Amino acid sequence: MLSVALLLILASVLIPAWDIARVNFLHTVVGHMASFLLLPALGFLLALRCGAIDLSVWVVSAVGGLVGAALIARGTPVPMAFAAGACAGLAMGFFNGLLVSLSGLPSLLVTAGVGFGTIWLAGAVIAGREIEIPELVYQGWLSWHSSPVLAVRVLVVASVYLSALLGLLMIDYAVWRGVQFPRRVSLFAALSVSGLLSGLGGALWLLDNNRAPVPTRLIDDLRIPAVAILAGGLFLGRRGRELLAGMSLPAAMLIVTIWRQKVWNLPAGGLALQMLVMTGMTIAVHLAFGQYISARGSGRRAPAASVLMTTAGITLVAASANFTNRWACELFHVVGIAVWIAGMPMVISAMRQEARAYLQQGNS
Repeated sequence: MLSVALLLILASVLIPAWDIARVNFLHTVVGHMASFLLLPALGFLLALRCGAIDLSVWVVSAVGGLVGAALIARGTPVPMAFAAGACAGLAMGFFNGLLVSLSGLPSLLVTAGVGFGTIWLAGAVIAGREIEIPELVYQGWLSWHSSPVLAVRVLVVASVYLSALLGLLMIDYAVWRGVQFPRRVSLFAALSVSGLLSGLGGALWLLDNNRAPVPTRLIDDLRIPAVAILAGGLFLGRRGRELLAGMSLPAAMLIVTIWRQKVWNLPAGGLALQMLVMTGMTIAVHLAFGQYISARGSGRRAPAASVLMTTAGITLVAASANFTNRWACELFHVVGIAVWIAGMPMVISAMRQEARAYLQQGNS
């Protein structure tokens, strides 16, 4: 409930400040919630829930786009090209999962290695920096709707997303019935599905763009991990929480997109570093939530204050999106960060007390 409350608070502050939503609210909101990025974010979330960090999602998405674009350029029907892009992502995810589950190496290291190797291979094999497709390639099968690209993308993303939620529901039900999934099997399955979703997401990117660029760096759009973490991917434990995190993903995608566009502008090397700010603040808020829930009686006072201050801090930073004056925005940035930092010592103190209690219990 606290995690969902954070999404509602941020949405109530950010959505009214979103200028482009005033023209066609439903069209804009649905289009961004069903962004092609939702699928790799879902894959990142699934891997995260199994204790893995999939750093290859950006490269796998690029490969899915390249495969789809190459086939379309050769005359392959668009649906088949998109399916091939998804299969290419599945193959890379299968390879990641196999390496992690069999070798026991950290997923961070394995997926980064696979990503860097793919970047080198794509640069060596593909001449030029991108593969272009004809601008009119979709007109033959997208003439049935006034906004055909948006309609097809929303339909495909929503269908895949709902299928994934159904799978999470079945897994939760199996766990509730007492079925135990070995960690290696869970890691393999999560990384394989992450590759499939990322590859399909990259192929769907071609609907909005007529080219597929060759990947040149391991990490690209920071909205992917930000969405997964804001949805509760790190801290929502116990049964059924995987489904809750998955259900929160589209709302988190919308909030993160508005934050990226309106709250702050911190570009560095082509990356929107405001996403790192949001991710760090969100992690602190979820830590405060966890400390509050685990505390009892009078011990909840400090965690409760921490929840209020960290939540107020991230909300104040988000509120800067409602102002066009630079100095007003900077004031909300500074005050929000200061309030958030003021709540951090309480989080750290509560975590230390919990660690001491755990060690004392172990010694006894």
